[in-house]
Amino acid sequence: MKRRRHFGWFGSIAALLAFLPRAAEAAPTARLVYLRGPGAESCPGEGELRDAVAARLGYDPFATFALDTLFTEIDKEGAGYVARVKLVSHDNTVRGARALRGDGACSDLVASLALTISIAIDPLALTRQGRPEGLPPEERPVEPIPDDPRDTVDGVEAVDDPPEAPLEPAQRVRFTVGAGGAASMGTAPGAALGFLVFGRARYGDVSLTVEGRADLVSSADADGPGRVSSSLVALTLLPCGHSRWFFGCARASLGSLTASGLDVASPGSSNAVWGAVGARLGLDIPLHEVLSLRIHADGDVVVTRYELRFGDRQAFRYPAVAGGAGVALAATFR
Repeated sequence: MKRRRHFGWFGSIAALLAFLPRAAEAAPTARLVYLRGPGAESCPGEGELRDAVAARLGYDPFATFALDTLFTEIDKEGAGYVARVKLVSHDNTVRGARALRGDGACSDLVASLALTISIAIDPLALTRQGRPEGLPPEERPVEPIPDDPRDTVDGVEAVDDPPEAPLEPAQRVRFTVGAGGAASMGTAPGAALGFLVFGRARYGDVSLTVEGRADLVSSADADGPGRVSSSLVALTLLPCGHSRWFFGCARASLGSLTASGLDVASPGSSNAVWGAVGARLGLDIPLHEVLSLRIHADGDVVVTRYELRFGDRQAFRYPAVAGGAGVALAATFR
């Protein structure tokens, strides 16, 4: 069993090296972002991890203003722990991503994690003897630890098997909030402009969105003398499916319609319940790791149809269908 673990471990190292270009500089560096998830508070701290990596490389590779960033996260899973390592270059390109699983104490995972991080930052460390040439004087020298697989693989194995298959990140519920503007036809006597805010919970390729909308007053000439105007405030529920940037949703809306008559002898106003069901198609365009631009188009069948009357004369009747489009800026919490 131990021999199989050794082969799996070195296979994972070979797969990680395949992701990474060979370092040309004398002493590669990276900025370290180290996270411990719920249940992993007892795992070694950042200082201990930094020392373990420095001991393997023979120098401290972590610098605050390095171009590359190395993300390391340890999470509690079942009776053991999983450590995920991802190296991201200055242009936000993922250069390598691996995961390790340990069934024992979290401290047993650190030696193998230090080896993986060392290879991710400085791939030539496996073939170079001792510290790299050209280290600046202020670098802290550390005596390297010989790479003995027996010191690092007992009780720890790479998650991916076969090694050439990249690890798929664990799915989590991601929450998004956003705000923007919208334009619609069929919800008022004329074209209506308004504002919207929304919150979304997404798991994998499915999501559920709750959206609030408030249209400004829109008016048009009545069927005869005078003018009519109305405004709408509504809440919409949208279960959606996603594929890369694209998404499609079913819509169910319920709101309050406020209508009034203008330029007539006896002007007045009234409120009524407004309801509609329909569909939405849209795009989520990434702008940043957190921010995205959402563009969508809607089509609805109006369940509650009303007419505006001046006395015994019909001034306007709302159509049976409505449509609109909108754009919003969204922020996702991963």
